[in-house]
Amino acid sequence: MSPITPELKARFEKIVARYPKGQEQSAVIPLLHALQESGGGHLTTEHQQAVADFLGVPMSKVHEVTTFYTMFSLKPRGRHHISVCRTLPCALCGCGDVAKAVRERLGVGPGEVTADGMFSYEEVECLAQCHLGPVFQIGDTVYGDLTADKAKAVIDGLAKQGGR
Repeated sequence: MSPITPELKARFEKIVARYPKGQEQSAVIPLLHALQESGGGHLTTEHQQAVADFLGVPMSKVHEVTTFYTMFSLKPRGRHHISVCRTLPCALCGCGDVAKAVRERLGVGPGEVTADGMFSYEEVECLAQCHLGPVFQIGDTVYGDLTADKAKAVIDGLAKQGGR
């Protein structure tokens, strides 16, 4: 059974319609986003194949995109996924302390999910917010000018909110 529901298919068609005739394969990133959102927060091989079939491109092309960009995940993530920037500007500002605080507060390492499924954590290259370093991103929100204490406070605030 295809992971593309009728509702998702209609969404896919609207997305693909934005691209010029013959350039439909350019929609791979927004299609993967849509499928990841509806598919439990990660992309399986079946998801990738469905996008490839929908666009009429080889599965390898979809898989290249899926594995290149850190916004896509091949395994389940927590409801709140924390991406800690570890590139040089953030490193010079103390991202190591922030990453350590996140690991300690969550009790997980990079690529792991907390037992309650609430949080997951990874270290990424460049979140393009060097002027705010050190930074981490949770969902679409970037938190900058972090310290270990500020990072823990953000996590604690999200934990109090629960699964929202």
